[in-house]
Amino acid sequence: VNEKEDTESDHEIIQFSLLTGDTEFVESSFSSPFNVNKADWKLFEEDLKREEEEVFKDIQSLLQDPQESNLERAAVKFKEFILKATQDNIPLRRKSPQAKVWWNDNLSGLRKTMSIVKRHWKRERSETL
Repeated sequence: VNEKEDTESDHEIIQFSLLTGDTEFVESSFSSPFNVNKADWKLFEEDLKREEEEVFKDIQSLLQDPQESNLERAAVKFKEFILKATQDNIPLRRKSPQAKVWWNDNLSGLRKTMSIVKRHWKRERSETL
């Protein structure tokens, strides 16, 4: 059970990791501070393309001498490159007491359908059983 994340319901988040030699590690979406659903992906891509040549030139020069310190600096440079475009084009998630991390558009649609059917049932029901 993930004690750090609050679902604001009676549900708990069960988190586990399974790593093999073929597994790529991906951070949980619960831990991302960015609201990727509201990202401006066109501007994100444009920002990356605008800075791409200079950043990759710097990274390639670091990789010419593949010592551990240069590899680390190249990785940090690449991470900063992606992070800057992310910060500029993807808004942060808003923490709200009403927000539920498990709620999604499908649930919204189902809830709307349920409300419509319930209203129809209330209007059309008869008093006799």
